[in-house]
Amino acid sequence: MKDRISITDLARLRNVTTETLRYYDRIGLFKPIYVDPNTKYRYYSILQYEKLGTIKELRQLGMKLKEIKEYLEVRLTLSLIAN
Repeated sequence: MKDRISITDLARLRNVTTETLRYYDRIGLFKPIYVDPNTKYRYYSILQYEKLGTIKELRQLGMKLKEIKEYLEVRLTLSLIAN
């Protein structure tokens, strides 16, 4: 579990609510790297910290969640093509 961070800890670090993270998971915007099959607890990689920061910054700029999701998907596609 050293490489995973709980939903509560990530929410505290990025100053968002755990419900926001659950909502982002439900809409497919920001998914945890692992969900415990027994407890349903969500865990994130510390590497996802930056992605959540990007989402927060884009929201502050007025982007809608749908636009952010599309932006991140395009960014991922371009990075895969580049590699």
